[in-house]
Amino acid sequence: MSLSQNIIYLLLPLTLELSFRHYTVFGIGSISGIMKKVLIVSYCYPPNPSICSSRSKGLAKYLPEFGWEPIVLTVNLPDDNSLKARLIKTPFPIHNSISLFKKGTNGNQKNTENILGNKIAKKNKKIFYEKMYNVLTEVLAYPDVQKSWNDYATEAGKTFLNKEKVDAIISTSSPLTCHLVAYNLNSSYSIPWVADLRDLWTQNHNYSYSFLRKYFEKKLELKTLSKAQALTTVSEPLAEKLKKFHKKEKVYSIPNGFDPEDVSTTETYDNKFSMTYTGAIYFGKQDPVPLFRAISELISQKKLQIEDLSIEFYGHNHGWLEEYIEKYELHNIVNLNGYVSREKAIEVQRKSQILLLLNWNDSKESEGIYTGKIFDYLAAGRPIISIGNCIEVVEELLDKTSAGIYASNIDEIKKEIQLKYDEFKREGMVKYNGKKLEIDKFSYREMARKYSEVLDNIS
Repeated sequence: MSLSQNIIYLLLPLTLELSFRHYTVFGIGSISGIMKKVLIVSYCYPPNPSICSSRSKGLAKYLPEFGWEPIVLTVNLPDDNSLKARLIKTPFPIHNSISLFKKGTNGNQKNTENILGNKIAKKNKKIFYEKMYNVLTEVLAYPDVQKSWNDYATEAGKTFLNKEKVDAIISTSSPLTCHLVAYNLNSSYSIPWVADLRDLWTQNHNYSYSFLRKYFEKKLELKTLSKAQALTTVSEPLAEKLKKFHKKEKVYSIPNGFDPEDVSTTETYDNKFSMTYTGAIYFGKQDPVPLFRAISELISQKKLQIEDLSIEFYGHNHGWLEEYIEKYELHNIVNLNGYVSREKAIEVQRKSQILLLLNWNDSKESEGIYTGKIFDYLAAGRPIISIGNCIEVVEELLDKTSAGIYASNIDEIKKEIQLKYDEFKREGMVKYNGKKLEIDKFSYREMARKYSEVLDNIS
């Protein structure tokens, strides 16, 4: 699709009918016998597999245990009958022209490379697409590329609220447009509202827009969230930033989590001393080199036997990663398995002897940020080695749960791998020493309980 076609597609008016689909809530009730209702505004929702849907999934599944019936206002996704929340679906396309245009930076990259036949042309084409994408999003995607959903979701929400009373609203981002929808509904119906920011808005360290846009977007953020009775985010450092910027007292830290029903019960593990990483690796932001150097040195020192080792990466393959693997002569033990389904990723996590975390290089970028991967790892029930710069909240989690260790440099990485490898050779496996009571504090159920307390407080 050409640039002009993308722009035209973005600006075309969308004429869509609103449709509603309701699901009966089975077998739940509160202690008082009266179930309060909460409208959850969430663009992301299962079966969308992305990390952004995990928050709404956990709330929809476990809030009823604490006296709150969830009704989810979302896009027109396929049905997921595993969750019994009622849904208000707005038939709005999940992908728009900006996201399609962005795919031009990598979606047909292989074909482009074959046709052009040289790396310079490939690089220039990618730079062009990225620059045009940035221009488009700077001007048109305000506050995000899902902005057009606002009108459809607001109308759908009002239609529902004219028929049925709810006691509270939760909006959860990203996308930030969810908060604009909740703002509209709160303004019209004066329903107590909790705005949940998994990532910060204009205070986000990864904020990529110009100073001019940030100036106006700060005003939008302050105006929008001023009507919220409470704000929530995923960690204490981020909560402190929100308190300071919005001058609100009711700001709460509620981490993401894992579904307790997904906790591994397997007792079958890899025959090799396997170390597994699942997910994306961002060049310049995460660094696997200390791991590769540590392994290479231990092999050279004959402290590790090559035939025992297996290092598995699951996610999009990167040429730069292959170069490092060759540089440290680890091609016989490091496998780049490419992208796999979430189900497959969970399967390999549970069988692995060790699970790997690669922290951000820049500690400022990662301040207060839990990678979503860590909660999947907790559910997998396998020892974690966190490598790279210190992320305080991650280090604290690993320390409290005893689910893993943090290694900041090559010597520490070598020490921990050697300890785990020696245990593997003695016992045939690496024992998991996670503390269940502490780990359960990061479950969806605990997340929903904390939200129920916030909802009870404002409603």
